[in-house]
Amino acid sequence: MILKHAVVGVAIALVSLWHHLHPVEARLLDPASRGTLWKRGYPIPAPSEENAHYCGGHKHQELTEYGSNFGRGEVTKVFNAGGSAIFEVDQSNIQNDNAYIEFKICPSNNSLEHEPQDCFDRHPVNLEDGSGYRFRLHKSNKAKVKVKIPSDVNCNFCVLQYHIHE
Repeated sequence: MILKHAVVGVAIALVSLWHHLHPVEARLLDPASRGTLWKRGYPIPAPSEENAHYCGGHKHQELTEYGSNFGRGEVTKVFNAGGSAIFEVDQSNIQNDNAYIEFKICPSNNSLEHEPQDCFDRHPVNLEDGSGYRFRLHKSNKAKVKVKIPSDVNCNFCVLQYHIHE
């Protein structure tokens, strides 16, 4: 892939949702998360509880990790390192006024390996307005979260993680 000004393309391939204490009824719509790929025609089964994945949460359930029915290494969106992006979040079932979402990215050039948490922690995805990396969720239908892809992330296959805190 050749991009102007030597900007490296960042392929967002995985979205991992972690819950804190109890299931949070929110999900990432765009880029598509592993648990919603079936809605976009990917040959992946529909999860039984689409809005309540516990990926890495309650008792370390990882229903959407690599090797599962959902984690097959699909690239769902391509972004440019250092560029802006808009992530769309369904927040219609948020119950807590203090809920927020944060995004992190891990540069992984191997779609078959599990990414360690410290890789994500080194690359938080900041909000485009410069206010940090936590986006406050509100009970409404959808939110378009404007973010800035970290400029130090260079990979052909990156993994996006989102974490909802309630």
